[in-house]
Amino acid sequence: MRVGVDAWRIHGHTGVPRYIENIINSWSSGITSTDVKQITLYTPEPIDQSRVLLNGSVKEQVIHSYAHQLVWQNTILSRVCDTDVLWCPAYVTPIFCRARIVVTTHDATNTIHPELYGLGDRVFYKYFYGWCARHATLVITNNNQTRADIQNYYGVPGDRIRVVPLAPAQIFRKLENDEDANATRLRLIGDYRPYFLSVGKISGRRNVPLVIEGFARFREKTGLPHRLVVVGRSGLGRNIGELAKDFGLSEHLIHIDYVTDEELLHLYNGTEAFVTAATYEANSLTTIEAQVCGAPVVIPDVPGMVEMTAGIAVILPQVGAKEISEAMEKLATEHNLHRRLSEEGHIHASGFSWGNTSQGILSVLEEAADISSPALKESK
Repeated sequence: MRVGVDAWRIHGHTGVPRYIENIINSWSSGITSTDVKQITLYTPEPIDQSRVLLNGSVKEQVIHSYAHQLVWQNTILSRVCDTDVLWCPAYVTPIFCRARIVVTTHDATNTIHPELYGLGDRVFYKYFYGWCARHATLVITNNNQTRADIQNYYGVPGDRIRVVPLAPAQIFRKLENDEDANATRLRLIGDYRPYFLSVGKISGRRNVPLVIEGFARFREKTGLPHRLVVVGRSGLGRNIGELAKDFGLSEHLIHIDYVTDEELLHLYNGTEAFVTAATYEANSLTTIEAQVCGAPVVIPDVPGMVEMTAGIAVILPQVGAKEISEAMEKLATEHNLHRRLSEEGHIHASGFSWGNTSQGILSVLEEAADISSPALKESK
C-alpha cells in the first residue's frame, strides 16, 4: 500500500504543523505496518529536515507552487497524487482525487461558534470543512466530544469517524533543577519571578484579552509578584503590548511571538500554571504538553478539554476575567492543589505517545484502503 500525505500545512509552527511533524517523525523512526511500502509527502516547497525526519520509506515530493492551499490541492495535488490513500491532516481535501481520502477534522468550532471567526470562515470554510468530512472515505479526530460534534454539525455518520488522541512530543518532559531551563527563563523573562503561561496563536476565540484582564484582577487582588507570559503570533486587531498598557501591566506581561521546542519545554517546566481560556476548544496540543511537563493547567469547562485532560485541571465554569483571576489565585496560593494537579497531570499526559498516535493513524489509512467506495454521499 502506498500512502500520500498532503503536507502543505507542515510549513509553520502552530498546532497543525506540529501535529503533522510529530506523526511524520514517528513514521520515519519505524513503520510497523508490513502493508505500507511507501509514504510520500506532497509539499509545495522543500521540508525543513532539521525538524522533520525523512528516510527511504518516508520521502518528500516537492511540487513547487505559490498557490493557496485549496488551489494547490485541486489543480496540482489531485493531478499528481498516485497513491492508494491520501491523508489530509487539516480539515480540507481535494474535491476530486483518485486515491481514497482520509481527513483529520480537529474540531467543528467554526460551525458551533461562527461569531468567533472572520468573514471567510463564516461564509466558506464552515461549509467546506463539513463537505470534506462527509466526502472523505474516513475521518480522523482527536477525542470523543469532537467525534460527536462532527456527527451533529457536519452530518458525518459515526461509523466513518475514528478517534486517535493527540500526544505530547518526546522532547516535552518534567525537568528537575535544570540549569538550561533557568538560563532560558532568565533570557526570555528577565528574572526568576513566578509566571503564568499562555501558548498558541492569539486569535479571537482564544480570549487572550480576557486572560490579560483576569491576570490584572489577580495582581490587583493578591499583590503577588507574578508575571504573565504570552507566546504566539497575534491575529487580533490590537497589539498585545497595547492591551498590557491598558491594564497597567506593561512591566508584568511578556509577549513572545515564537519560541523553539526546547525553549517551550523550559517555559512549561517553570510556570506556575498554564492557562487556556478559549470560548470553545475541543483539543489543545499545548495543554497536554504543559501537563506532561508537570504544569498545572487552567481550562474552559467544555467536554473536549475536560476529556483530554481527564479533568485534572482548574476548570473555568465560564470564560470570564473574574473566573480566570480566581483560578490563578487558587494555583498561586493553594500549594496542595498545585502539587496534586502537577503530579496527576504529569502521570495522565505521560500515558499518551506519538508512537501510539502515529500507529493509530496508519491503521485508519490501512482500513480506508480496503473500503470499496472512496467517497460518501452528501448528507441531506
